[in-house]
Formats: sequence, structure tokens, C-alpha cells
Amino acid sequence: PFFDKMVSEEMQDFKDFQRIVKLQHAQIAELKTTNNDMERRLEFQTRERYELETTLEEQEALWKDKCKTLEGERDDLLRCLETEKTTNAKLWDLVIQKEKAIQQAHQRRFEQSQQSRRNAPQRSPADRNITGNQRISGD
Repeated sequence: PFFDKMVSEEMQDFKDFQRIVKLQHAQIAELKTTNNDMERRLEFQTRERYELETTLEEQEALWKDKCKTLEGERDDLLRCLETEKTTNAKLWDLVIQKEKAIQQAHQRRFEQSQQSRRNAPQRSPADRNITGNQRISGD
């Protein structure tokens, strides 16, 4: 009886320990599965992050090149603008000079016309009629 009781208790303890070991094996298997899954996810995320970083670096290089190109175009256009401004200013000055020259020429013509009218002999109104009548009668 005592021996049987001890054996049965030991058997019970053995079965309990066996059950505990099985549970621990199941937990270890589940933890290994979880660990493997997490390692795969980590590898995937690492690979994805690396690809994103590579893409980012490529895009940054492209944008830098594009920015340099646009800055060059801007600088060229600014130089062209300054050239056009200078040309326009010169042309405007030329137009002003030509207008002044034309105005002076008109002024001289007007003054010459006025001078020639003053120097011309004055006709009386009767003289004007006579010359006008002679023309009519000359027809």
C-alpha cells in the first residue's frame, strides 16, 4: 500500500512532468514558428527598406541633376533677359534720337517756310484777284 501509493504518486508526478514537457515542447515549437515568421518579416522589411533607400538615392540624384539643369536654364534666361533689356534700352534711345531729329527737321522746315513767307513780296488783295482772273481768262 505505501509502496503502491508512492509508485502511483511518482507515476502521477512523472505524468505531470511529461505533460509539462509536452506543453513546453509545444510552446518552444510555437516560439520557433513565431521566431521564423518574425525573421522572415524582418528580412522582408530590411530588403524593402534597402530598396526604398536605393530608390530614394536615385530620385535624389535625378532631382539634383534636374535642379542643376533648371538652374542653368534660369541663368541662361536671365542673361538673355539682361541682353534684351540692354538692346531695348539702346533701341529706345535710338527712337528718341530719331524723334528729336524728325522734330528738328520739321521745325527747320516750318521756320524756313515762315521765313520765305516773310521775305516774299506782299500782294494786295486786288493783285490777288487780277492774277486769279487772268488764270480764268487764260483758260
